[in-house]
Amino acid sequence: ILLQSALLSGLLSGTAAGQALTRLGPLERPARAELRTAAAMPASFKLGVSTPAPYRLGAVQKTELDAVARHPQLPLMGIERSLNAAPQARGEWLALDDGKAVWRTAIQSDGASGVRVHFHDFAVATGAVWVYSEDRSQVFGPYTGSGIDETGDFWSHAVFADTVVVEYLADQRVEAVPFSITRIAHLTTSQQTMSAGTCEIDVSCYSPWGGIASGVGVYIFQTGGASYACSGALVNNSNHDSKPYFLTANHCISSAAMAQTVEVFWKYQTSTCNGTPPSLSSLPTTLGATYLTSAPIPSGDFSLILLSQLPNSNLTFYGWNASSTALPMGGSVAGMHHPQGDYTRIVFGSRNPDAAAQIGTDIAPASMFYQIQATAGRIEPGSSGSPLFTPDESIVGTLTYGPAGNACSISPFTAGYARFAVAYPSLSQYLSPASTPAVAVTPAPASLTASWTIGAAAPAPQTVQVTTTSAAAVSLTAVASQSWIGLSASSLSVSQSKPASLSMTLSSQSFSAAGTYSGSIALTGTGVSVAIPVVVNVAAAAATVTPVPASLSASWTIGAPAPAAQTIQLSTASATAVSLTVKASQSWIGLSASSLSVSQSKPASLSITLSTASFSAAGTYSGSIAL
Repeated sequence: ILLQSALLSGLLSGTAAGQALTRLGPLERPARAELRTAAAMPASFKLGVSTPAPYRLGAVQKTELDAVARHPQLPLMGIERSLNAAPQARGEWLALDDGKAVWRTAIQSDGASGVRVHFHDFAVATGAVWVYSEDRSQVFGPYTGSGIDETGDFWSHAVFADTVVVEYLADQRVEAVPFSITRIAHLTTSQQTMSAGTCEIDVSCYSPWGGIASGVGVYIFQTGGASYACSGALVNNSNHDSKPYFLTANHCISSAAMAQTVEVFWKYQTSTCNGTPPSLSSLPTTLGATYLTSAPIPSGDFSLILLSQLPNSNLTFYGWNASSTALPMGGSVAGMHHPQGDYTRIVFGSRNPDAAAQIGTDIAPASMFYQIQATAGRIEPGSSGSPLFTPDESIVGTLTYGPAGNACSISPFTAGYARFAVAYPSLSQYLSPASTPAVAVTPAPASLTASWTIGAAAPAPQTVQVTTTSAAAVSLTAVASQSWIGLSASSLSVSQSKPASLSMTLSSQSFSAAGTYSGSIALTGTGVSVAIPVVVNVAAAAATVTPVPASLSASWTIGAPAPAAQTIQLSTASATAVSLTVKASQSWIGLSASSLSVSQSKPASLSITLSTASFSAAGTYSGSIAL
């Protein structure tokens, strides 16, 4: 039913000259046939060492729960717990044979069914970070660079255990790891157990819905110091390119900050009718999203976000119908959803006469919402944002509200779904981009590269010339993906006769470690979307280390006692610590240390001994010590 060939045989409508696209069929995204390689695993796994003893936060206290201002429409999945410096101070370093080093710490939140870690000021350059369970059955990462969205601030995947281990692989041991762990999310037991009402019905019991439910995901997100759950759905676009647009409700996700915290769990569904659902820890997931557009309840309660990379799994991208007549009065519908964050259920119903509703302090206008009376199944908190389908499997709405109280004891049961037709004017630039005429805008150069050495003056500004073939003026918005990219303007106007220029500066204070930093500048406008890649190569500052004496010599007579040990004093003008590896070129040179740390305020010393057993004949023996 959901093959792309069916899509090409007539499921596009409203595409005649002068008409906007109003209906689009579904798309099935198969798992990619690709060469499988072993995922990079934490380096400590190869050492055969046990996990470090955890820093224990203890059980959640009533004062912590009381401090959370709970969302009245969403199920509380957990609370955030602040951390002091102790978990990072307890971190342990391990040396690797290749000269690299591993730092690890463990955090236990007693009674949690799952833990998420919040990373702040994350800038690991060429390093890598993982989070995993103590038994190593759940491993997520590596997180690299400046994190999943290159902002340096993000939440990790959920590890479904009460203890999480954080591991950092570094090129060498450093005084302080290049990130902070400021908070964890303590997920509650309801996240792991079946908590939906007994009147809910399993989607796997109903054809064709059970076979196309893979595009409906349950997700957890952070806001107001707590974790919540909502539902949402992948939606197709007119380019049929599997771009991961995810439709949900504004009363779930209403800002970029909230979208960044999203973790979607896919295929949380029974394999057979009323079978046993899989555990959340076994599901494919997507971490992080980019906020695109939304509107609050009085304006239609919708939210469209762009998910980060999808897992390599079969997923359905649903078609939609943006016509105002898509759902007639009395028309049959079905909704696939995750009540209370539980596994996928389905509700059946029909459209009732329109009516306005009060949701807290908001009014949901009758003209923007469908009134759906359930004929089988129910919706509950956690179902918010879930899609409403017509019998031809097209999305026509997303869930906003239902009656208060125990859903299973309420009859008749009527729920309010935000109309897709109301949201479509805001969604169309993403879901039907082909309906907007393309405008050619060309930046020169097409990409920007800079090199900088730590401690040196900031790189010189660079300028991009922007041209277009359009005779009419084209308005552009310029946005940098990274805070270290400075732009001379946030908006530009360019035409064929009037090109524009945009100057870029770099905030070198953001580059705390050597490595390659990547970002981009987005130029967007009506019919325009251009990305200018920005790459900055950061080199470590050269440090001068002075050994005294600068050379060593010794005399020895065969049969006499070994020469006395000699000491080298090491100093540097660098105010920051310089880490050194010490190696001898000959086996007969003994060193008191294989690694040293030296700074202007803390010189170091190195003791050298000679193994006279290596001198079997008279002569001159030469070697060296490399720092």
